[in-house]
Amino acid sequence: MLKSTIIFHLLFIFAFAQTNVTIKDTSLSESNISQPDGQKAIHKVLIPIKRVYKTSNLIENNISDVEYTPYVDVTLYPFYDFNNSLTHGITSYTLAFVNSPHNMNACIPTWSNNAEFSFDNYYFSIKKEVKRFKDNNARMIISFGGAIAGDDELSHSCKNVENLLGAYRFIIKKTGVKRFDFDVEGDNLHDVQNIHKMMLALKKLQDIDKDIEISFTIPAEVYIGLEPQTLNLVKQAKEVEVKVKTYNLMLMDYGEAYRANNANKTTMADYSIKILKKVNQQFHTLYDTNTTHSQINGEYYYSLGAIAMIGQNDTKNEIFYINDAKKLAKFCKKNNIYKTSIWALNRDKAISKNEKKMKHLEQSSKLPIKLYGKGKYEFSKIFQKSSNY
Repeated sequence: MLKSTIIFHLLFIFAFAQTNVTIKDTSLSESNISQPDGQKAIHKVLIPIKRVYKTSNLIENNISDVEYTPYVDVTLYPFYDFNNSLTHGITSYTLAFVNSPHNMNACIPTWSNNAEFSFDNYYFSIKKEVKRFKDNNARMIISFGGAIAGDDELSHSCKNVENLLGAYRFIIKKTGVKRFDFDVEGDNLHDVQNIHKMMLALKKLQDIDKDIEISFTIPAEVYIGLEPQTLNLVKQAKEVEVKVKTYNLMLMDYGEAYRANNANKTTMADYSIKILKKVNQQFHTLYDTNTTHSQINGEYYYSLGAIAMIGQNDTKNEIFYINDAKKLAKFCKKNNIYKTSIWALNRDKAISKNEKKMKHLEQSSKLPIKLYGKGKYEFSKIFQKSSNY
């Protein structure tokens, strides 16, 4: 994730099986307690749901645990100050990105494809962050891949399932973190063999440790939703029976679809919501075996995450404004989208005077104060309201 990040980091480095469907009919369903059949629930939060479908590899997320977990580019200089955002009440983070060393073809986990940013380096071992988060009751996800991955993605560099499994276990041993996100995009989405290798390694990892949490971050298109190669990743996870917490959709860089309809004043939030609805329908096709779309009331939203690129997107003229965040957050809260996130927390601020002449997008949202606001973490404040953590 994302085009501008690739350029910046390169410069910095060189300077199911099908299952039976259980249906429970009810007009009102308890949002966060799974009740035995025939037992009446005591409702704390009532959410209208027509049916509840249990599938083989989608984890039944607890709606009371819905979280906002923004991405942080941990190798971007100046290095991110977690103390600042912790004091603003941000208590869940996705740290990006782990791959292998650039052009070394080595099965060694490193941050941002840089051999110097290995987990044996004290700072990049994130031991301080792990302790700081624990002291502040905060949570952490480690994200792999991203747009910078290319051939340095671990499933490409690690030649077999056992080596790849060893790399994942090495990170757990070094950090104690058991929440992994896999940002698969670009050419890596077309690499069916390596995706299968990844799924087999993740299945073995979860067999070894039931506490391992897996999510995938994937691209989506306005009118298509998930393209065939992306659907293949979802299908492989289903077939191998990797337990998936969420599929997080990259809601950004819409290109021609945005330009074609911009005259109609369709906003970035409008497109984001279209995508979430479309992918929800695709999940019904993939997971429901005996029903049609019209019979469902959106249960698969709880398996989705929404990731917005705040402010200026990579694509020219595409800007995700504060009002877009409000509209998207409202939809996510109403429909029980399990996770919201942004790219990236490093950017959740107005553009500075010194930055106005710079073309890269890493340091801010690129929005002036009059459009962003006078404070910090203005986007985060909005998405925090749609979460419980």
